[in-house]
Amino acid sequence: MFDVGKRIKELREQCGLSMSKLAKIAGVGQSTLSYIENGERSPTIDVIMKICNALGITLVEFFGGEEKTHLESPKVRELLVYAQKLSEKELEYLCRFLEEVSKER
Repeated sequence: MFDVGKRIKELREQCGLSMSKLAKIAGVGQSTLSYIENGERSPTIDVIMKICNALGITLVEFFGGEEKTHLESPKVRELLVYAQKLSEKELEYLCRFLEEVSKER
């Protein structure tokens, strides 16, 4: 039988994220994540999707057991989570800012 909590913990550790950091990025409570990882609670599909988004993987990858995530860097994944909350105008500003910063290198 597939152990959802074990899989979350495995992926979280592969990404170098603490439980509190993953909970924050995913937008779920740290206690909820702890209960899930320890097998004390079963997550809803919504919670699994939030965790997958935070880890940069799809549900297929989560349940399929693929070891590698699309986004290896926890910082890049964190940026994507924050970027999803921005308006189109804010995203344009962010893109221009990042473009300028990268030109300076």
